[in-house]
This record gives sequence, structure tokens and C-alpha cells, in this order.
Amino acid sequence: MPLVPAKCPNCGASLTLDPVTRAAVCPYCQTPFVVEDAVNNYNIQNTVRVEHLHTDKVEIQDSGSAESLLKTANTYLSLNNYISARYDFEEITKKFPYEWRAWWGLIETETEKFTRSAKYFYTPEQPNHMLHNKIGEHLNKLDSLFNMVEKFENGSLGAEKRHAYKTYVDNMKAADDRRRALIDSHTKELRTAYEQMGVRFIVFSQTRNIWAMPCFRRLYTKFLDP
Repeated sequence: MPLVPAKCPNCGASLTLDPVTRAAVCPYCQTPFVVEDAVNNYNIQNTVRVEHLHTDKVEIQDSGSAESLLKTANTYLSLNNYISARYDFEEITKKFPYEWRAWWGLIETETEKFTRSAKYFYTPEQPNHMLHNKIGEHLNKLDSLFNMVEKFENGSLGAEKRHAYKTYVDNMKAADDRRRALIDSHTKELRTAYEQMGVRFIVFSQTRNIWAMPCFRRLYTKFLDP
């Protein structure tokens, strides 16, 4: 099949593509895109459909439907381009707030298709972040998104997706419970040690410098490798 003219949806570069291919990457800006959208982008910019010529009325073909936008966003998601996928899904929720698949897409981008673990939120370079309820904030955001999914999906979500979501949330809750338990346990140990030395104990939440101590780096290691 011959190549067809197209324009990159991101940078507008002129391209020639195989229409049989579903997705490609722009050689100029390195942005992945749906081939059909790039071809439509070229057609919109280079052709118009004229109706009622005597009134000079010109109508430009519309490619901004929910289905077209979802197709683009899901292509980014399949390529693990979570930044672009998130942007497109958010745009869909603004234009079509009743489109539950866009809300579900945001859940999949936030969880990186349910592959994130506690290591994503807490890193060895910044162990003091364990003081912050980052997992709780993440779960609160997911809960808001899932509420929107349930509001509009009308039974279309399916048991498999519900199970994937519930399993991910349960695992994250378990990790956060373990984080809290480790901090509480170590707080008590430190309080006792400080009191034995006759030094007034400083509560964790009031300082970050205490996390520079080697014992807290060991605590962080325990959290990641229980």
C-alpha cells in the first residue's frame, strides 16, 4: 500500500506514513502518535469540505470526537507514555465528563497500569519522605477517580478491571500500614533511648534532620524489603 501524507499531531512536521500501521513515533519531536490521527491532521489542515457554496459556508472536518481522543490516549498508554496519556485523558474528561473510559484511563496512568509499588513513593535519596503520607495521598486521588468511573460506567467496567483496581489499592494500603507501624515502633525505641540519656525527645513529625541518622536509613531499608 502506498504511503500517505500526514502531519505530526504534536509538532506539525510533514510526514509520509503507511496507513496500515496503527502507531508511530515522530522522527522530529520523538512523540508517539496514532497514524490515523496524523493523517486526519494533514487532511484538516489541507482540505475543507464546502457546503452551500453560494453562502460561502465552509465546514472543517471534526476529529475531536470522544472516540478519536480516546484512541489517541490509549495508544500513548499502550506505549507506556504516561505523561502524554494523562494529558489526553484529562482533556477528554473536560470535554466529555460523562466518558467513564477517560476516568479509568487516568487511574491506569496514575498507577502505571497497576505496576507501581511503595518504591515509587519513597526513595533511598530522600528517606525523610517516609514521614509524609504519600501513599495515602495517592489512594485519595485514585478514590476520587474511581468514584467518577462508577458514576458513569453503568455496568460496563467489568469484573477483571474492578479486581485489578481493588488488588492494587489493598496492596498500597498494606504498604502504608507497614510504614506507619515501622515509624511508630522506631519512635518508641528512640524515645526510650533519649530518655535514658536524659535528652528531651523530638517527635518525628517536627523534624526532618533526624532522618540523616543511619538508624533511620536502616528503617527505610526494612520498609522496602520486609
